[in-house]
Amino acid sequence: RIQILFEDYVPMLSIRSFPLSSSAVKELSSANIDDVVDIVHYLPWQETPHSLNEANLKDAYGFSNETKQCLNSCLKAWKIPNFKTCEEVLKSKQPPPIVTFSMQLDALLGGGVQPHEFLEVIGQPGSGCTNLCLQIAASSTIPRIFGGHETKVLILDCNGNCIPQRINEILSYTLAHLNTIASTSEEKTAVSSLSVESMASCISIARCTDYKQLFAAIQLLSGYGVVIIDSLATHFRHEFTDMRYRARVLALLGNKLHEMCHTHGVTVIATNQVMVVPNPNQSSLQPCLGDSWSHIPHRRLYLKEESGDNYTARLLKSPDTPLKSASFRISRRGIRDCV
Repeated sequence: RIQILFEDYVPMLSIRSFPLSSSAVKELSSANIDDVVDIVHYLPWQETPHSLNEANLKDAYGFSNETKQCLNSCLKAWKIPNFKTCEEVLKSKQPPPIVTFSMQLDALLGGGVQPHEFLEVIGQPGSGCTNLCLQIAASSTIPRIFGGHETKVLILDCNGNCIPQRINEILSYTLAHLNTIASTSEEKTAVSSLSVESMASCISIARCTDYKQLFAAIQLLSGYGVVIIDSLATHFRHEFTDMRYRARVLALLGNKLHEMCHTHGVTVIATNQVMVVPNPNQSSLQPCLGDSWSHIPHRRLYLKEESGDNYTARLLKSPDTPLKSASFRISRRGIRDCV
């Protein structure tokens, strides 16, 4: 049941949710501690949860070992974040962006798909969303010596559009490109050990037929550097009759995706569908899932089909790049620049 998944997201804040003896309960009650929030408020101003340890808990408050262990467990369950200065964040080494094989599209995204972020790709059917996701999946398997991530990719296929034959086709042209640009002996050695089969073995596909399977897959996944959801809106447009319940599920899903990005260093790409919004003057197309969802992704990219194989990408949301547009094309090779 999805309710079981909810319990994994909501920390057990109450002290009484932990197995405690009557003496420990009495000790905590005498200190007016009922939940995890009270623990932090009870600490002296010079103490922080990160500097709190077994010794100063016992010495400062005279708590028994059992109560002291309970308090430490509560603080861990609350998932108190680590604090870093801006200087520390700027000096931390970040992996390079994931290239899309279109220089214009990469420039629009600030060099490519930014690592450890949540990118939402929006578009109508046939606008190139799935092809862009498959190109990102292929690019994620590029060896580090070429500036790639060389990581495992998980594609959560919600609408059945992920075709393995198309992935292999894009991988074959990606490998051919690496053979073309390999110049040093190290690069040539790295390419010689690659094959379409070895690159394809780094990409996993899971078919999610409802939102519960999607939730379970996200909750249980591990060991993947890139997670692609195509399409996120599939199970949220028609499977819910209670809109408040749907909003809660979406909020929990958004929190989990953010946790994957910031805590586990996963790059998340999700596609979204569009819907017609009636207007007295002229109806318009808007992304699905509502305005509240628009605050969740770090970047939002709107794709539109133009003429022939040419497409336009318009950046709707970005924390550090101008909201502009770029053109690209989709060919048998994958995503490329317009000729």
